Amino acid sequence: MLPEPVRAAVRAAGADPDALSEAVKPGPPRPVRRWVDDTLVVDLAASEAGRRLVRLEVDGRRWATAAGVPVPAVHGAAPDGSWLVGARAPGTSCRGAEAVGAALDAADRIAACPAPLPAEAPSTWRADRRTLAVRVVRSVAGGLPIPRFRAARAAAAGLADRVPGHGDLYRRNVLADGADVLVIDWEFLGGHPRWTDHVRLWSTLTDPADRAVALRRIEGSVPTSGHPHVAVLVRHLTLRLLAENLASPVRQRNGDDLAHARRMVGEGEDLALRLLS
Repeated sequence: MLPEPVRAAVRAAGADPDALSEAVKPGPPRPVRRWVDDTLVVDLAASEAGRRLVRLEVDGRRWATAAGVPVPAVHGAAPDGSWLVGARAPGTSCRGAEAVGAALDAADRIAACPAPLPAEAPSTWRADRRTLAVRVVRSVAGGLPIPRFRAARAAAAGLADRVPGHGDLYRRNVLADGADVLVIDWEFLGGHPRWTDHVRLWSTLTDPADRAVALRRIEGSVPTSGHPHVAVLVRHLTLRLLAENLASPVRQRNGDDLAHARRMVGEGEDLALRLLS
């Protein structure tokens, strides 16, 4: 049952709160529960961690709007992050040359935005210490080269040229309808090494033709002097993609995503070597 303030916000957005259904995903309980219909997405925090995620999403979408980056509209939200009522984006995961180009345009706008970043600290990619040991065991068993991953992560952390970044411009966080895109999931919005969003998107595109489009754009934008910087990002983000996909128990993994991540480790190393040659 949705709380009355949420139901009121849903009605104000022109929808029937009783017509929404909960989107249940397999796996452990999540910090944010979600209800959807054809036009709305309602996020309801289930914990303090969930409230933090909702606040980051609301603040990120507001910041993105100032940056000229298209995002789903926020129809209402609780100041403490307990709930969010937003528009449901009509598109699907980023695919096709038009969508890739529009996503990279968004990355450019984010990096160039002079507006101050939101005050609340973003999420980070470092594993929770309480689950770190389990994740390391899973990663080793899954074939992640731990010393290479740690070295790549340290090298990326040492990159000095930083700009505003979405932080997780993953293909599923760019909802595309042709050349029209909406960017979601802003919890990592903060200062990141330049071109992080561009390389992250490239690494998550499953269609080789889409990756070729992204790579041409990146190579056309980065001066030769920036190639070592991008090579560091390529190594780090492709290895991190594999680490992400090995973090869950085997039964909860997406086989296609894991296979793609494994391919990208080799493709990323080849690209890094080319950039450094």
